[in-house]
Amino acid sequence: MKGEMAICEKQLSIIELLRLPFLRQPLIIGVFMQLSQQFSGINGVLFYSTSLFEDAGQSEQTAKYTTSAVGGTLVLMTLITVPLMDKAGRRTLHLAGLIGMMCLSIGVTFTLVFRSEVSWFVEVSIALVLLYVMFFALGPGSIPWLIVSELFAHDARPAALSVCVLVNWVASFVIGYLFPLLQSGIEDFVFLPFTVLLALFVTFTFLRVPETKGKTFEEITSIWREKKSPKDEMGPTIS
Repeated sequence: MKGEMAICEKQLSIIELLRLPFLRQPLIIGVFMQLSQQFSGINGVLFYSTSLFEDAGQSEQTAKYTTSAVGGTLVLMTLITVPLMDKAGRRTLHLAGLIGMMCLSIGVTFTLVFRSEVSWFVEVSIALVLLYVMFFALGPGSIPWLIVSELFAHDARPAALSVCVLVNWVASFVIGYLFPLLQSGIEDFVFLPFTVLLALFVTFTFLRVPETKGKTFEEITSIWREKKSPKDEMGPTIS
């Protein structure tokens, strides 16, 4: 115990972070939170929204205006989400965002597939994409970064954030590279892979991610350190 306390008095390196068993659970949660942000499909919308809207049936000029609306929606919803974090809770907002995006990805796919048969599905698909962005900003857009900082005490936080930043940027690169290939390969079904991933992240968040609202760093880290069941203290987490 004395050796463990000595380690925790200084800033942990990434190697030390990976070696400490009581920090393994929050690190896994932090990594999955970053993956849920990037693999939600949002970067496909942000990076390729103009071509996506053109494929849905908009003119090039209109698609550019709609892309601007996507950016505006993201900024507006992020501002709205900030005061909700301490009221609704981080876990709740993240779950709501993921579930909303999962349902909307199914709706977008349906309207894209049948837009040639129902002319007004073009407008519906665009509206659903904007809602998709809204639900992203509600939870997955900001909660992963906030909750990672709350899962670790000051000694482990820099190393944990470094790992999570690396995972986030690698995942962003993967999506940026693969999305146009998916778009050209499966066309109107491009959102279905993200539907599957979102279902996975919803399940993980519901079963494993704790609610950190109202908890101090000491309370949270003591749960990992003492290997208690966080379910008893603050909701679901890794068993």
